[in-house]
Amino acid sequence: MMKIRRSPSTERGTATYEALLRAGASVFSRRGFRQASVAEICRRSRVANGTFYQYFPDKEQLFLTLIERLTHHLQMRLKASVVPTAPAIEQLQSALRTHLKFIDSQTALYRVFREAEFIHTGLPKRLYGQLAQFYQEILQTGQSQGQLRRLDPETVSFSLIGMAEFLALRYIFWGRGLPPRVWSTLADLIAHGISTQQPIAPGEPSPSPMPDTHIAEPSQGQQTRARLLEAAEEEFGQKGFYEAQIVDITRRAGVAHGTFYTYFPSKEAIFVELVREINAQLRARLRAAIAGLQDRRQIECAGFRAFFEFIHKHPKAYRIVREAEFVGSPKNAAGRWYYERLAQGYIPALEDAIVAGQIRALDPEALAYALMGIGHFIGIRWALWEQRAVPNSVFESMMDFILHGLIPLDRQGSLDS
Repeated sequence: MMKIRRSPSTERGTATYEALLRAGASVFSRRGFRQASVAEICRRSRVANGTFYQYFPDKEQLFLTLIERLTHHLQMRLKASVVPTAPAIEQLQSALRTHLKFIDSQTALYRVFREAEFIHTGLPKRLYGQLAQFYQEILQTGQSQGQLRRLDPETVSFSLIGMAEFLALRYIFWGRGLPPRVWSTLADLIAHGISTQQPIAPGEPSPSPMPDTHIAEPSQGQQTRARLLEAAEEEFGQKGFYEAQIVDITRRAGVAHGTFYTYFPSKEAIFVELVREINAQLRARLRAAIAGLQDRRQIECAGFRAFFEFIHKHPKAYRIVREAEFVGSPKNAAGRWYYERLAQGYIPALEDAIVAGQIRALDPEALAYALMGIGHFIGIRWALWEQRAVPNSVFESMMDFILHGLIPLDRQGSLDS
């Protein structure tokens, strides 16, 4: 990380430096990194443009400074929240509660943190890796003392981070705060998992339906539209939304520049349509993977496996989905639509499984977002960062954690959630 150009050495200099950081956090949160400008940051902080460059060489350095500071504060809060002599499961529950409360208290700045992976590609690996290491240390100590089940600590750590991040997404960024039912669901989930004592019903996925060979040949217009979407997926997937250009999309699709506007009014419009197409493709893949299964626990296993296969085969598509959270206003971003659309079908299915006695009586909405968060972060850690299929050992450890939690089975029931 680059050094600031001038370390504040006086009270006035420190005040100016802090004012720039506060203004940067506000502007980045509202506009995103790409659309934020140094001029607006200076206006908001009441600092001259020239003064800005005495402290930071560019807006990216200010952005990175904010991220480093936020991560440091979060790590300090997490460490302070843990009582080393407490049972390991209580340490984890306390840390996750602190993690979520920290996000709730730093909402504007945390929006900036979530965008970091699209600005500095190595940053999220390092910062999430540091958070994972914190959780891993608690897990390893708890396992060595026989307090926790011996599941892969790294897999469980990224699962815990995913749960916290997606619950924050639903209830803090999109909602009005974390209701008590979220806390109880989170504590119960990590301790006991979702599975009840009811035996898992036998069943095998049905073969994927054969494609209809009588589908009508697409029209020339439909073919052109499909080529534009395919080209857009390549361009957005490689360059990101803000760097990709319509002229590059049309060139890749082999159509005239003006033809683009026959099908899409803007770059944002084709981006949003692409997110919707990806969502539809994923849901179709999930439906095919779980067809014929009746037990929710088997469905979760088959669904997660299909999800990981999808993002492994379509890494550019999933990069687009992740960036979609930062395209458009926070309330209307395509990324929010994408996850809410998945949750619309997920929540009722979990409710039915609770009624059937297949999974524990946890809050269905909180559970849906926690499970989506687990899949998201396990997928990012292995399928996207390492660009390989999620290892079977990781998958098995993740599913064991989801189904049975961290408390040893012979001690289940000893914890007050």
